[in-house]
Amino acid sequence: MRNLTRISCLSLISRSMYTLTKFVCLFLPLLLLSSCSKYEEPDYPTVASSIFNDVLIDVLDSEGNSLIDNEAIMNGLSFIGRDGYKIPFHTVEIGDEKTIRTIFPLPMESSMSYSDDRKDGYGESNLTVNINGYKFNLRGKFHYTCSYPNIEMYGGNSIKLIEIHTNDSNITINKETNFPKITIKITSD
Repeated sequence: MRNLTRISCLSLISRSMYTLTKFVCLFLPLLLLSSCSKYEEPDYPTVASSIFNDVLIDVLDSEGNSLIDNEAIMNGLSFIGRDGYKIPFHTVEIGDEKTIRTIFPLPMESSMSYSDDRKDGYGESNLTVNINGYKFNLRGKFHYTCSYPNIEMYGGNSIKLIEIHTNDSNITINKETNFPKITIKITSD
């Protein structure tokens, strides 16, 4: 009698496993297919074989003196791109002058508009400069060019920062240098 009960239990477990397996095999593909239809392609920064997005930045006090050597200013300085990403920076010496060098964030692919042949394109991105709680917002315009639009693996494509805009009267932008130079004047120390 015991053997018969064991065989019945094993038979019941076997049928349950078979039913469970059929259920998983039928509904798992449906679940996967439905999740594929909701998939959105991620939005990545536009890339190219040549990227020109370096900028120079100087921070001045209200009298026009550079604050690059001021430790409190440098410790409270940050450059913020999309989604709060902090962009690294460092000081460089150009001639007798110290300045900050960093990069302007590349535009996201969704913000780009391309010509029909994809040889030219334009896009914009934002950079926030935070200096000890003072925030300065900048908007950069980029130009994309491509010699081989159908075969991107050959290179020959570039993206370059061509304009920087701001409505803040405490910011001046000099485009005469190799890299755009942004000068920010802190009006209250």
